[in-house]
Amino acid sequence: MRKGILLSSVALVVAFAGIVNAQPAPPPSSITILGNGQSSPLTVTPGTTVTFTVTVTGCPPQPADIGWFDVWNLGSSLTAQPQDPPNEWLTANNGWLFTNNAKRYNKGNLKGALDGFDLGGTSPCQTPTSPVTYTFNTPGVYTVWYGYSAYDSDQYFPCPNHPTAQNCPFESIGVYDYYLYYYGTGDDTTILDTNQASFTVIVSNTGGLAGFSVQPATTAASTCVADDITVTALDAAGNTLTTYGGTITLTTSSGHGNWALVKGQGTFTPGAPDSGTATYSFSPLDQGQAVFALSDTHADDLTATATDTVTAISGTSPTIEYRDNVFLLTPVNPPADGPLVVVAGRPETFQAEMIDSDPVTGSCGPAPGYDATSLKAWVARTTQDPGGAAPTANGVALPNAAPPQNNLPITFTNGVATFTLQTSDVGQWSVNLEDNTSGYALNLADQARTITGASGVLTVRPFGFAWSAITAGRTANPGATTPTGGIFTQAGSPFSATVTAVLWAQGDPADGVPSGPIDLATHTAAPSYAWTTDLASAGPSTPSQGVLGTLSGGPLAQAGFGGGSATANNLAYSEVGSVSLDAQASDYLDASQYGATPVVEGLSSPVGRFTPYAFTVSVNNPTFDSGCGANFTYLGEPMNYATPPVVTITAVNAQGQTTQNYSDYGTGNDWWKLPEITPTYSDPNAPANLGVTVDSAAASFAPGTETNTAPGSVTATFSGPLAYTMPDNGTKPAPDVSPFTSDIHVSFPVTDTDGIAYPANPFTFTIGFAPGDSATIEQGRLFLGDAYGSELLDLNPTMETQVYAGSSTGWVASTEDSCTTGVSLALENPNPSQALTPQDTCVWESSGNLSGLSCGSGKTGEDFEEPPASGSFNLWFKAPDVPGVLTLTTQTIPAWLEYDWSGSGQDNQPPTALLNFGLYSGNPHLIYLRFIH
Repeated sequence: MRKGILLSSVALVVAFAGIVNAQPAPPPSSITILGNGQSSPLTVTPGTTVTFTVTVTGCPPQPADIGWFDVWNLGSSLTAQPQDPPNEWLTANNGWLFTNNAKRYNKGNLKGALDGFDLGGTSPCQTPTSPVTYTFNTPGVYTVWYGYSAYDSDQYFPCPNHPTAQNCPFESIGVYDYYLYYYGTGDDTTILDTNQASFTVIVSNTGGLAGFSVQPATTAASTCVADDITVTALDAAGNTLTTYGGTITLTTSSGHGNWALVKGQGTFTPGAPDSGTATYSFSPLDQGQAVFALSDTHADDLTATATDTVTAISGTSPTIEYRDNVFLLTPVNPPADGPLVVVAGRPETFQAEMIDSDPVTGSCGPAPGYDATSLKAWVARTTQDPGGAAPTANGVALPNAAPPQNNLPITFTNGVATFTLQTSDVGQWSVNLEDNTSGYALNLADQARTITGASGVLTVRPFGFAWSAITAGRTANPGATTPTGGIFTQAGSPFSATVTAVLWAQGDPADGVPSGPIDLATHTAAPSYAWTTDLASAGPSTPSQGVLGTLSGGPLAQAGFGGGSATANNLAYSEVGSVSLDAQASDYLDASQYGATPVVEGLSSPVGRFTPYAFTVSVNNPTFDSGCGANFTYLGEPMNYATPPVVTITAVNAQGQTTQNYSDYGTGNDWWKLPEITPTYSDPNAPANLGVTVDSAAASFAPGTETNTAPGSVTATFSGPLAYTMPDNGTKPAPDVSPFTSDIHVSFPVTDTDGIAYPANPFTFTIGFAPGDSATIEQGRLFLGDAYGSELLDLNPTMETQVYAGSSTGWVASTEDSCTTGVSLALENPNPSQALTPQDTCVWESSGNLSGLSCGSGKTGEDFEEPPASGSFNLWFKAPDVPGVLTLTTQTIPAWLEYDWSGSGQDNQPPTALLNFGLYSGNPHLIYLRFIH
């Protein structure tokens, strides 16, 4: 019985003993492994899931094979998992054993308990049938292997006794720690093919890192004063990688120096004293940049390097010269945004110190005997410098390279002097000083040794931005900040504005930061300014209780500037009211790589007033209930809402977004300007020529639209009921109305007092009927018919509701009416001399006194019905036993069942009838007829 094979997944070296029936080496095969479709190495951030695909080619058919995936972190040692018994081989369900004291696999699906890899394969060469995924959570360098071994299944290994494998012998194939064991007795198995391929995955929180900028404050440093070194993580485009969170090593080419953390929220660990080494782990709060101080007491020419510890990506500084004698330049009164920033147009006083170290004590400070009166001075421009006008120092224009002779008049006293730097344009450069004539320091030939020094890289920014030419078409900005102020344009509609970078002028804030809008008329443009400038909305804005809207149409592209100005032609503000516009230049001239953080911005004066662009109006799906069950509604009958109309009117900008500031803030002078709407109700199907129109006398809505109910909108609920007027066109008799289908339209204009309107004014919606209810409108009437009969028998006059079915049919019983109520009757005596009185008869009914003339339950089938059955009330009067005539009238009746019975043209008359007891309407000679059987 087969019991074991041992295989190394790490090396291609295969070593085994006692092989019987060895076969010739098979043709070479190859494995291709890709991660996320990319070639190795692949750099990812923690938490990234990588999909690996494998292709095996060139492998001959094999009788049997095995395959595996493996992941090793080269930076960590392999340790046993809790579920792995120490030093014990793990037995799988069919006899295969896999171990490296850290990972175990199962031959059934070759699943790694530690790595979570699932592998399905098909012979030959165990090519995976589907991609394998793995999630890398811990930073490090990982090697992912795919390997396989093919063998002759008819061969076996003889193997020695092994106590931890059930006293079963085994033989090893391969080297290193990671083995696959097959144990048992029998002939040696012939290995026909063994191969593997690897893929490198670098896991770090440095995703997107392409390099580092390592910039010294000055390349002419003093052995007495630490030089600030700014380290900035960069992406492939050369921009600051603000998400960088890796660990770097700091080194110097000389192996000298001491590092200290100046600015950073991460973890700093200095190296050995004067080793030039340190490590730093970036914090997310660093936004990809940290500043360090590098001090060096050696007169070295060195470079500083920052290297990511995982990816080995690095960046190196320019050469820094550390000298015992050096000029140190510091601003006396720097602007608010830092000592490496100069405000264009603002005079800047710099202090120059010639720093020396005492040869006896080693202490550093200004050289007390240094009293030079002139130096060479120039500026060294960076690659980002726009090439503007040269600055002056003590009135002397500074060239772009060291002049041949001293050009800066300056007076040192005990090693200290000051000079005034004046700018008339923006730029980025360092100020360099050189003394090669005073002889303060001598070389071995008693000749003057050159003393140099330089400021840090100075970024000369504009004082700020001035806004001008703010227009919407031909309308200049009125700057209105109240609801009644002049209208500028509509929210979301385009307008234009010009932004100009300007110089500081006398009277501006001494700290170099604008405190409010800048008047372009009193300021000079900074002619060389050209930088991508963001535009945004800002406060102050009105209404103060409202929200600050957004400004679209920016930024201004660097290429769009000329002479320091650029114009935005497609600005739009999203809200109602007024707003201030803000221009900001982020990281001007990439100053952050030099440790500078210039603040360049400028507010406009108020821009406004902005109104809504339009109103939108929406309505739900309102419906009526049918008046008479689900069958129909009588003409003139009140039509009550099953679902009342709910209308929402919303003020919007040109992009269709709600302008929330269009609201009533209760100040009495508010931004909500929509008056009460005046709805009209109509029905094109109603025969207006017959006098039938929609009666909206009882219609209303609440709340009124003059008050908003939510930011920028009002929601009003309509109430009723509605009805149709009865026919009356002035003719006699009043006309009859054929059935028609209700189609009530509600219409109203939406326009505020500024003229802002609903674009498709008037807004119109229709009101249908609830599902299952009929929209049919029918003219109805209550009909009472004259009746004749014996005074000895109950009398049955006709009492029914009728509907007009059209001119060809006329009035017919309303067989669908099972809803009419509220009808009560009265009897009158038209002839006081007759014996019959109203008290001699009554209406048979068993359910109360619905008729108003009830005498209780009568004979079967003679009970009064209200509501009627199929339109009939089944009216029976008790036999009075006294002959005579009574007049039957309706005491109460629904108004929509009245009719023009008199032909007067007024459709508002109740019906009447005669009850004839003892009279017969047939043969007048026949008084009484009775059949006797």
